[in-house]
Amino acid sequence: VPALPRHLAHLRLRRLGHMARMPDGWVVKQLLFAKGFTGLPARGGSGAPRRQWFACAKDTLQDHAVGEGWYHLAQDRVFWRRMCHDLTST
Repeated sequence: VPALPRHLAHLRLRRLGHMARMPDGWVVKQLLFAKGFTGLPARGGSGAPRRQWFACAKDTLQDHAVGEGWYHLAQDRVFWRRMCHDLTST
């Protein structure tokens, strides 16, 4: 795996864990985990629609075989940080 995509996956997983540990009342967390939230409208142009950050993060979780229990794993900051490092260092 090239270094840049691996580094981006590492950062994406770390950020996802950070957002999972945010207090439930924070707007950022509410928007990220809201069902049906499609993000801001695209600016026009041709081609495929822009990918949403959370969709990319979920793909990264699937690529590294992290199951549906990722949210509960992310609550332990030390464990999540070590797991992100281990998953993206190989």
